[in-house]
Amino acid sequence: MRLAKGLKLALVSFNMLALTLSLALPAQADRWEKFPGRGSRADWEKSWNLVIKQAYPLTQQEKWKEAMPILDRAIKIYPGDSFYHFLMAMAHQKTGNAKAAIPEFEKAMQLDPNDDHCPYYLGLLYEEQNDLAKAKPLFRKATKISPANPEPWTELALVTQAVDGPKQAVEVYNEALKYCPKELMLWNNLGGTQLEFLKNYKEAERAFKEAIKIDGKAYSPKIGLAETYYKKGSYREALKALQECSRMPEAKDPERSKSLNAMIKDCKKKLAPKPKPKKKVQPKVPAPQAPSAGTTAPAPSPAPAAGAAN
Repeated sequence: MRLAKGLKLALVSFNMLALTLSLALPAQADRWEKFPGRGSRADWEKSWNLVIKQAYPLTQQEKWKEAMPILDRAIKIYPGDSFYHFLMAMAHQKTGNAKAAIPEFEKAMQLDPNDDHCPYYLGLLYEEQNDLAKAKPLFRKATKISPANPEPWTELALVTQAVDGPKQAVEVYNEALKYCPKELMLWNNLGGTQLEFLKNYKEAERAFKEAIKIDGKAYSPKIGLAETYYKKGSYREALKALQECSRMPEAKDPERSKSLNAMIKDCKKKLAPKPKPKKKVQPKVPAPQAPSAGTTAPAPSPAPAAGAAN
């Protein structure tokens, strides 16, 4: 998103971050009962021990290729646990085989329709492939399963903006904030959408201020608020906000620092008192001079006598 004077305001996305986050280990209690009729408890316990003691630690070290044969053994012993298929899907994606990851994600969702991880991560896969039509309903599904999780809401809003436009994205952000009212990235992204795409400065200002209330040290909403002030012509407030941003660690980036300094300079220029126009000096007309002493003014010519011939 490009903003005035070269400043950039990022719409926060988990797209690139999500696949590097630690994958939460599901609770062991009652997992076998959760998937009845898919094998004996002894088989499940054997497969679970393989996954938990060998495969899962490797995934936490990003050793996905090494984890794959262990996951394959566990799935052959007990194919009915969704977590095994989920890890296998992640392993395929991490090793560059997105095509093989898709059926594993789908199998995991089939086994556990109430797990929000699979639709979310499969949605990210489709998003990376720029297949937003498939990604969008998956993110929506994840929000319905776990409405208090801000990550699928964020992706749903970003995909909605790309597919349907910023007004529809704002509706998603507002819906999300009902469930996640203290989520900075949702307020920040809402502000960015209102500012850059809808030019709604009042709502942008409100959203950025809400984000700053949540974390006063966050750079993105602060620079967003400064940009909002600037665009609506509140240069004094913009200057103050920009100067505060310039003191933050993020402003050490040379390109960002250059852009900030340019905006600060521009605000100061706009706030500087304008010089008063100089009054035009009218040239003085010289007054008629009186005759000098000792001089005689020329006598007026006598009028011609009445009846005199020319």
